[in-house]
Amino acid sequence: MISKNYHLLLVLFLSICSLNAQDTMEDYAIMAKKYFKKQEWQKAKDIIDEGLKQDETDSNLRMLLGRYYYIKKDFQNARYHLVKSLQYDKTNFDAKQLLVNVEMNSKHYSSAICYINELLEVNPYWKQLLIKKIEIYRLQGNLTETTRMLKRLNQIYPEDATVQKDYIYNTQQEIARLKKEGKLNEAVTLAEELAKIDNQQVDIYVDIINSLLTAGDKEKALLYAEKGSQKFPENKIYITKKVAILSEMNRNAEALEFLKRKMSKKNDSQLQKSYDELIVESARTQSNNDPYTLYGKILEKNPKDEEALIYLLNNAISKGYYNDALDFISKAKKIKGDTKEILSKEYFVYKQLGNESKSNQILQKLHSKFPNDSDIRDDFTAFQYKTAKQLMLEGSYLEAIDLLRTVSNQRKQNDYYEPAKLGLFQCYLKTGLHDQALLIINEFLKEKPNDDARNLKKINALVASEDYTNAFDMYLQLIEKSSEPKKTIYANGFEEEALTFIKKAIEEQNIEEAYEVVKKILLVKPTSKLGLQYAISLAYQMEDHLAMLDAAKQSTTIYPDNLPFKVKLAESYTAQKEYDKAIALTLPLLEKFPRNKSLVNVYTENARIKTKELVKKKQHNDALQLINSALYFDKNNKDLKFDKGVLLETKKVFDSAYYYQKQYEPSLMEFSDFKKHLEALKNKTFKNEIGIYHLRSRIQGSQEYSSISTIEYAHKENKNTYTFQLNYSGREEGTGIQPIVEWYHPFSDKFYVRLNAGYGTKYFSKIQTQISLYKAFGNDYEVELGIGFRQLPSQVNMIQGILGLSKNEQTIGWNIKAGIFSIDNTMFYNVSTDTRFYVFNEKKSCIQVVGAVGTVSDLQTLNFNLYNTWNAFNTMVGAGPKYMINSHFTVGFLGSWNTIKITENKYTNMYNLYFQTQISF
Repeated sequence: MISKNYHLLLVLFLSICSLNAQDTMEDYAIMAKKYFKKQEWQKAKDIIDEGLKQDETDSNLRMLLGRYYYIKKDFQNARYHLVKSLQYDKTNFDAKQLLVNVEMNSKHYSSAICYINELLEVNPYWKQLLIKKIEIYRLQGNLTETTRMLKRLNQIYPEDATVQKDYIYNTQQEIARLKKEGKLNEAVTLAEELAKIDNQQVDIYVDIINSLLTAGDKEKALLYAEKGSQKFPENKIYITKKVAILSEMNRNAEALEFLKRKMSKKNDSQLQKSYDELIVESARTQSNNDPYTLYGKILEKNPKDEEALIYLLNNAISKGYYNDALDFISKAKKIKGDTKEILSKEYFVYKQLGNESKSNQILQKLHSKFPNDSDIRDDFTAFQYKTAKQLMLEGSYLEAIDLLRTVSNQRKQNDYYEPAKLGLFQCYLKTGLHDQALLIINEFLKEKPNDDARNLKKINALVASEDYTNAFDMYLQLIEKSSEPKKTIYANGFEEEALTFIKKAIEEQNIEEAYEVVKKILLVKPTSKLGLQYAISLAYQMEDHLAMLDAAKQSTTIYPDNLPFKVKLAESYTAQKEYDKAIALTLPLLEKFPRNKSLVNVYTENARIKTKELVKKKQHNDALQLINSALYFDKNNKDLKFDKGVLLETKKVFDSAYYYQKQYEPSLMEFSDFKKHLEALKNKTFKNEIGIYHLRSRIQGSQEYSSISTIEYAHKENKNTYTFQLNYSGREEGTGIQPIVEWYHPFSDKFYVRLNAGYGTKYFSKIQTQISLYKAFGNDYEVELGIGFRQLPSQVNMIQGILGLSKNEQTIGWNIKAGIFSIDNTMFYNVSTDTRFYVFNEKKSCIQVVGAVGTVSDLQTLNFNLYNTWNAFNTMVGAGPKYMINSHFTVGFLGSWNTIKITENKYTNMYNLYFQTQISF
């Protein structure tokens, strides 16, 4: 038989099976997605259905089936399968995304929002998902939530023009609604927020001004009119608005001064008309003694009058006349230069006007000139921190580090010290400066050692620096001291970090280290699916089969309906050599999931191993039943078919054995032996066989040869084999023949009978008959018990009793027979042996070695009457080859050497050559 190293086979199988459960289902998913891409929907569904027959709990395939029904607009079935997908794997984000679309199409908006919220818990800044949520709020008519969400989205993605445009439009609609409902203050607040973003539209402030005037807030309306005229100096709307507001507030002098400055820059008939009308109105309502007007006239006559200039500047700033203030500041600089007071006022004005670029330039100038001024230093610190944060958003971490260091190196009590330090911490992590990051966080932890947020930051730094031992120890300590719900949240965080480490460790072949971390995951989160999967596979790789079994049992206890875990449990039983348990576990599952390949493979492997055990115990029927059960589920498995063929060969059902064994695909090393074995097996399937034999014998010292030729024909039927043999010999005294017939019949695969009878003339026994019973037992042993009668050519009658024992192994077969003979009431004996050393793996080709000792010659010599000497001790030895040319032809040659007694005191030798040819068909 083909030699198998079953231990290596088991290891190979389990290695494949440890991946097969996942790989097989992933193959179905990959094929289905390819068909989806080609829009071949039905082919995709057929693949999905086939995969679900193997494992109906596969979340990914359930999701794809839901996708199929969604494409077909069958939303009810789509919802059913997508919900099922989430039942089997709550983290299947594709299923949740599809459910959002299904619920939107079904107009179940609240359900859609629930699924979106679940997805946003994982990724709070998922733009497309946020946009979809906004769309749902619109469909519900919830403008408030729509506006709030758009505002948040615009804050997250300030550079996204599409998001900003949508936010602006929606805000305008909301402002209009609030005005209609009389909620003017809310409308103004919203308009002010809109102005901060949409500051390029010419009429951006008009709506705010109108709303403020409607609300009666003229001062604030004037402020925005000033901003509008500053930003859009040529726009007459803002000029008109400012003049009208000042007029309503009885501040005609200021209005006139404003119009005068505008007309000085550009002649405009409309402005001139407004100026003239205002002059008339001003003359009617007040005299020309207003301080602002008077100081204006003074300054006009004497541009270097500091008192008038300072009054007008302060008055313009206090009343929000920022354009006027900038004119006065310019004049003041010419008189006094860049003093701290003047620069501070200029900084304030530009800041109020929202001109950050200009205000920042002035702030830097102030700080360079007056670095010890605490107010200037605080403003400059805020500016540096804000700039650093913007650099971080842009990914310019090295530039941000310099600014953050400057901010954090200032006195600790400033408002930006801690944020700057934390910003530095993030920058150091991003740039790989892990030691620097740890120094910062350790300093923070000295102040608040029990602060969870700071401890988590240190854990992140340790993980980034690949100090996993300390990182995981800190995480476990944090989890241990925490209470719910923090304990669960931290356990999930630890699981995520630990799984990342495990994947990396496995890639680097650090199996033991990975396994230790898996145990820590299961300590804080026993329900971790990936943790349990790794616990099983890593224990297997470490050949810790007991730990593998414990992990598999834990998995099936926590997830009793999870098929892959049950497969792992069966594999664990296999590794523990508990094949009966593995079979008992998998067989009921196969009745439910007959096409699950991983399940089939596990059952097949255990069935093969158990079958071999049963064969060794000679329980062939039980073995055959088990192998047939495995073939029912794995009908194309060639190894199983080969095993069945070997089993049937043992049961001597050679035609079926040949049918199954020939389907085996041997390796290159096995090929030659397997081919020879298959030829021998095919030989046994033939119903007919012709044997041609020739014996040539000569006694030492004699020139005469004795020759005997034999022709034999055997025919096999279902339960019986019939053989006819004709022996022929020609010598000086004449010729003799001996026909013999034989019947072979098996009562079972362990017990059979052989009966023969013959009649001879001249040199052969006149009468010859023998019956032998054979019984197999133990480990390939067989015992023979026989009795026979011969009437020798000398008319002497002989009764014989035979006791034999044989054993047929893989490379050797031997037979020992002991014969007791009675001739004329005198007892004789003979003991013979026949040993065959098999050259190939087919038990046909061999080197045959024979021998015999006794007071009577061996049976062949008796049968052919080669000499007549009784009651004399004689011996025989012999050897020769036998070779099966192919399944039809076998040839052999045997030479033997007999030492015989010829007289009372004299022995001689007899030499025999025996030629054999067998033809099967």
